[in-house]
Amino acid sequence: MGGGSGHQMRKTSSVSIAIFLLLSGCASAQLNFNTLEIASTVESLQTKQVLYNISKFIDDTDAVPDQVEINGGTVSTTNSVTPSITSTLTSASVVAAAASTTKTAANSLQAPLSDQWTQAWSIVPVTDGDNLRRLRALYGFAAQNDIDILMRYPEIYYIPQARSPKAVPDPFFLSKNHLVINKKTQQPGPTLCRDWIYYSGPSRITGLERLPPAGMPVVNLGLYGSHELYMAVDDKLKGCLSNFVLLVLDAAGETSSPYASAAGKVTVKGGASPAIVISPQAPIVTPPAPP
Repeated sequence: MGGGSGHQMRKTSSVSIAIFLLLSGCASAQLNFNTLEIASTVESLQTKQVLYNISKFIDDTDAVPDQVEINGGTVSTTNSVTPSITSTLTSASVVAAAASTTKTAANSLQAPLSDQWTQAWSIVPVTDGDNLRRLRALYGFAAQNDIDILMRYPEIYYIPQARSPKAVPDPFFLSKNHLVINKKTQQPGPTLCRDWIYYSGPSRITGLERLPPAGMPVVNLGLYGSHELYMAVDDKLKGCLSNFVLLVLDAAGETSSPYASAAGKVTVKGGASPAIVISPQAPIVTPPAPP
C-alpha cells in the first residue's frame, strides 16, 4: 500500500510542477506578446486623434484641438499558481467472527491559478498656447482647404547665439520634411497635401458634405465625430495622411530641433522687461540659410 501512496503523491506533484512550469513559460511569452501589441498601437493612437480633430474642425474652425502626447507606456504580466497536495491512505484489518478490511484513500490537487496582464499608455495633454495655435492652423487647413487658415501657423523660433540672444525662425522646421507654410509664396510645404479629406454628413459651417467624386478609388478612414472620413487611394499612396500626422507631431512640440538643442538652456524671467539668461557653456551656432 505504501508503494501505491508514494506513486500517487509523485504523480500529483508532477502535475503541480508541470502546471507551474507551464505558467512560467506563459508569463514570459505573454509579456513579449503584450509589449509588441502595445507598441503596434502607437501609430493607431496618433492617427486616430488626428482624424478626430480634422472631423471636429469640419464643423468649427474656431475649435481648440484635443491633442495628447504619448510619453510612456506600461506592460505588466502576472501569473501565479498555489498548489495544495493531499494524499491519504489508511488500511485496517479486523479479525473477528469474520475478517474485514477497511481501506480509505484520498488524493486531491488544489491549484488556484491566476493570469493577469495590464497595458497602459502615459499621456500628457498639449497645453502650450503656440503649439495649440499651430495645431489649429493645421487641422483647419485640412478640414477647410483654406490657405488663409494655414497662414496663421506661428513659426517655431530658437536663440542661435549666446552673445546675441535674439530669437530667429528655426531652420530645422523650414526644411523640406518639416515646412508647413512658405509665407512668402503662401504655399503649403512640399509634404502637406491639399484637398485630401472627403467626408459624409453636412458641415455645420457650410451645411454641405464633401463626398469623393464618382468613380474615384477611396480609402474609408472611419467614423469620427459626425463624419465618415475618406481619402483618395492615390493620396494615401503619396503619404498625405502619414505626412500630416508627422507635421502634427512637429506642431505639438514632440520633435526636437538640433539647432535648439545645441543652443543651450534658455531661462526667461518674468517682469515688464524679461531678461533672457543663457547658459555660459552654450556653444555659438550659426544656422545655415533657409532653403
